[in-house]
Amino acid sequence: MADIDQALGATIERYFVEFLMKFKTNEDDAEPSYVTQVRRMRAEEMHTLFIDYTHFEKFSQMEGDNLDFDPLDLRNVIAKHYLKLEPNLVNALQTFIVSISAEIAQWALQTNRFSVSFYNVEQRHSLRDLRMGNLGQLVIITGTVTRTSVVQPELLIGTFECSECTREISNVHQNFRFTEPIMCPNPRCRNKQGFILKPHQSTFTDWQKIRVQEHANRIPAGSMPRSVDVIVRGDICERVKPGDKIQAVGSMICVPDVPAMMKPGEMATTVKREQTKRFATEMSAGNEGISGLKQLGVRELTHKISFLATYVESDSQWKGGDSATPDVAEESFAEVEVVMQVMMRGEGG
Repeated sequence: MADIDQALGATIERYFVEFLMKFKTNEDDAEPSYVTQVRRMRAEEMHTLFIDYTHFEKFSQMEGDNLDFDPLDLRNVIAKHYLKLEPNLVNALQTFIVSISAEIAQWALQTNRFSVSFYNVEQRHSLRDLRMGNLGQLVIITGTVTRTSVVQPELLIGTFECSECTREISNVHQNFRFTEPIMCPNPRCRNKQGFILKPHQSTFTDWQKIRVQEHANRIPAGSMPRSVDVIVRGDICERVKPGDKIQAVGSMICVPDVPAMMKPGEMATTVKREQTKRFATEMSAGNEGISGLKQLGVRELTHKISFLATYVESDSQWKGGDSATPDVAEESFAEVEVVMQVMMRGEGG
């Protein structure tokens, strides 16, 4: 996605910092609400600031006349361009944390990365309602967890060393796959391959993939349930388990389908097995996707849709959809898939 305009990004940062510095849940509170939360973050060694989406409206009612911006406009811009503005929101959070006190500023400088998490978002969608128009927007989806991966480290920002001239190249952002520098910046080198990752100078975070399936009462007659991979990071990992009905706040993203981009000889045996299993599942569900014919010189699609979540929790308000009684078919379908996953792991040793 194209980068947001620098002037607009700087304006959003300034307004967002002002919101964090001034918002109080109650007018007679001793200090702003998010200052208190940052102190709790430091005490609990957490790096995610959780923001109630409804606070923008409350802030507009309480302080709207004393501000040079409308908090509701800020909320709407964040919701519409969330994925583009996410780096600006993180920069604003860093600025806000450092400004609280010298002691907290010292703690913040020792932390590699902070993140912003929104909850109580209004734009709720089912998996079947998601369209490409929602790409990059802040939305909330609901579904049932069918399986979760183990928590693994993810490289966010890499620092590399050129194998030819040993020059250090920092701030190489990873685009959902291992990304090396395009070229060595040394004008006398211009090397394009053989870069060495320097882990101690790079930024890592926890990463987990959650497979979420739509609720049974949302499935039209004669159709198979749709699923999506939900990606969570940092403090949001290990919050749900298979069988949970959840709601996830985040944005729909387009990520590289790495196995599809590899040549057959480059693909590991385990990756081949996973790709074959996924292809068989999609074929049985009647969801073949779109692929080109190599004989006609058309390349196959090498990207897929996932959901990058900033907040995940069990949906305690969900009672089998809009019905007052739980949907037995939905629970049975999810339970069968969970049991199959456990059996497959047991057979694999």
